[in-house]
This record gives sequence, C-alpha cells and structure tokens, in this order.
Amino acid sequence: AVELCLGALADLSDDMATVLVASNQHGWIRGQLEWGKFKPEEVSFTLVEIKPGYSVVGDVADGPDLFRKVAWRLKSVNGDMS
Repeated sequence: AVELCLGALADLSDDMATVLVASNQHGWIRGQLEWGKFKPEEVSFTLVEIKPGYSVVGDVADGPDLFRKVAWRLKSVNGDMS
C-alpha cells in the first residue's frame, strides 16, 4: 500500500509545475519553470482569466514545446491557493 501511495504522489508531482516569477510586465510573465523530472527552463507567457478564480496559461513566447501544448490551469500565486 505504501508503494502505491508513493507512486501516486510521484505521478501527481509530474502533473504540477512551478514557475519562479522573475518579472511581470505588460501582461507577460517571465520566470523559471520547474516541472517534474525536466531540468528548469526559462518561460515567458500570458495568463487568461476564463472566469473569476479560474485562469489558464495563454500565449507562450518562450519555453519548452510541451509547455506550449499542455493546457495549464493556475492553482496558486506565490503559494496562495485562494
């Protein structure tokens, strides 16, 4: 059972990404993407608010190909989940 739980946590961590924001200017966010087992990479993107409290990554100017193709939902800003 412990191995099953550890496997589920590992899978979940691969689905969660963190961006360490370096700047936010004119609607563009720049920072370093830390995601799963990939090495950290520089990213530049916009956010689109679909409805209050529900934002997704919009246009991506810089970043890995997979970051551009996956639909990312914003879960927190600076660790604040509200």
